[in-house]
Amino acid sequence: MESDEAIMTKEDLRKFLEKHSFSQQFGGAIVGRDARQVRYWLSGTHKIPMPVALIYMAYDQGQLEPRWLAKTIQKLNPKAAALMGHKKQ
Repeated sequence: MESDEAIMTKEDLRKFLEKHSFSQQFGGAIVGRDARQVRYWLSGTHKIPMPVALIYMAYDQGQLEPRWLAKTIQKLNPKAAALMGHKKQ
């Protein structure tokens, strides 16, 4: 059964991106999405999927090691790997 209650709000996502100095492009790339999808989540027109929210929350709480994430992204998503270390401009 699907709940209407989001585990991550658009405000939570905005704070997460700002806290880690992630661009919308990089924030999307680490979860296999593009910047446009992140903009939809930030605008509230689309809910943030639970698996995406869990990845962001795990990273934010130190449960995902940044080195592991970087290494895994390099293997699975070369496009995202090119953005590693990318800060907001």
